[in-house]
Amino acid sequence: LFLLLPTRLTDTLPRRHFDTSSLRHFDPTTSFDLSTRRHFDPLMTALSSTTRSLARGADSLALPVQPLQLHELSVGSLVCAISPAGAGFLRYGACHVTRQASAAHGEPLGCYTFVRDRTTGQFWSTTILPTLVGGAAESFQVHDDTAIYSRTIDEIVHRTTVLLVPDLHAEVRHIRLTNESSRPRQLEVTTYAEVVIGRGAADRAHPAFAKLFLETQFDRAHEALFAARRPRDPSDPNICAAHICLATDSDNWHAEIEYETDRARFIGRGRSLANPRALVGNGPLSRNVGAVLDPIFSLRRVVDLGPGETAEIAFAIVAADDHSALREQIAQLR
Repeated sequence: LFLLLPTRLTDTLPRRHFDTSSLRHFDPTTSFDLSTRRHFDPLMTALSSTTRSLARGADSLALPVQPLQLHELSVGSLVCAISPAGAGFLRYGACHVTRQASAAHGEPLGCYTFVRDRTTGQFWSTTILPTLVGGAAESFQVHDDTAIYSRTIDEIVHRTTVLLVPDLHAEVRHIRLTNESSRPRQLEVTTYAEVVIGRGAADRAHPAFAKLFLETQFDRAHEALFAARRPRDPSDPNICAAHICLATDSDNWHAEIEYETDRARFIGRGRSLANPRALVGNGPLSRNVGAVLDPIFSLRRVVDLGPGETAEIAFAIVAADDHSALREQIAQLR
C-alpha cells in the first residue's frame, strides 16, 4: 500500500500533515477564479499590474513580471512562500535555499514541476506557472504548513500537495496523476528550482557573483542532488541542501532517474521556463554537475499510465547546517 511518503517518514509525522479536512479555500477577498483557460484577470491583477505575453499557442496566458501575492507555510526555521499560480521560494533560517524573484527577473520563479507526454510532445506544469498552459478544474488550497494545487490538462488530473516536515527541514511535494483518457500515456515528470543557499539580499544584489561559489553533485546511493556554497568568509553560514525523489507508488515508474544542475542547459538559448529546451524531444537530461555557472535542482522520472490508472510520486528539497546533518535527514525521510 502506497502512502503519501515512505513508512519511516509517515511514522514520524503527526496525522494532521495528511488530513486535508482542515484545509480551507481562500475567502472571497483572496480567492481566484482558475476555471477558464484564457481569462485569468483576477489572478493577474493580484499578482501584478504589469504583464507580458509569452506565446505558446492559443491557450497561453499573460505572464506577470513580478508576483505580489505570496502565502507562507512555515515549520520552525523552514519557510515556503508560494502563490496561487505556483511562484515562490524556500528559505531556511536567514538563508534562501531557492531563488526569490525580483523585478529584475523576466519571469516569476518557484519550485516547479513539469509534465510531458512523450507520445505527443505536449508539456505543461502542475501549476499555472511557469508554462501558462490553462487547465480545467483549477483550485488552490492553503493551510499553515500544507498547500494543495489541483488541475486537469489533456485528460490528466493533477493533484500536488506541498507540505513541510517538522524537525527535518524538508519541503515535500507529493504529486498524483490520473489518466482519464481512453489511451495509454507515457509521461515525464521533471522538477525545477533555482539554487541559492545564501542570503537573499546578497543574491538579489549580485546574482552572477553569488552563483560562482556554488557546487553541485549527484549521489547515486541516495539518488539525490546535493548543493553547497564554498564559504568566502569565516562568518558565512555552512548551509547545504539536497533534492531527492522520495517514493513512487507502483512499478509503472521507470527505474532510471535523470538529473540536471545547469540552468543554461535546461532552458536553452533564447528560451524561458515557459518553453525550456529540456522539454523538447525525448532526450535525457544532461546529468551535468560541478561548479556550474547557474545552478539548479532538476530531477526526472518517467511513468506509464493506462486508461483510468493513477500514479503517485514525491520529491523533496532538504536543508541542513552541514553535510552530515543533511545526510541524516535524508535517511530519516526515506
